[in-house]
Amino acid sequence: MFIVPHMIEFVPEPQILLNEIWTSLIPNGYVVIISFNPYSLWGLYRKLKREHSIPYVGHYYSSRKIASMLKSADFHVDEIVCCSFSLPRLEKQSRRARNRWLAFAQLAWPSSGNVNIFLARKTLAGVTPLTIEWNFRKYAKSITEPGA
Repeated sequence: MFIVPHMIEFVPEPQILLNEIWTSLIPNGYVVIISFNPYSLWGLYRKLKREHSIPYVGHYYSSRKIASMLKSADFHVDEIVCCSFSLPRLEKQSRRARNRWLAFAQLAWPSSGNVNIFLARKTLAGVTPLTIEWNFRKYAKSITEPGA
């Protein structure tokens, strides 16, 4: 099992990373990818404020894009979960107001979580073994007779 926390956003070629993970995994092995959601409040904050600090400097991929990257690397996406509905940079927010906001955000826009978690499995195509019919009489005859 591989756990890839927020590496997809900061790697120049994420497809190469996924291909390397695929080659390292055993058949039916799992990978858990954690990434930021560009269609969340953090993604909107990133676009508006244009901050140049982590976590806002990476390239945020949508869940569709990451799922298609996983499928092109021969992974089967088992589950995608959105979580962390918190607001960015609000330290002065009361606990009660924050809990209300979290409940509202989860009900009103469930795909707007700040973090996407992907569970994917390495899939291999089934291989049909070939059967070879051996003619042992012919083989035994060629061993005993040198000119045959």
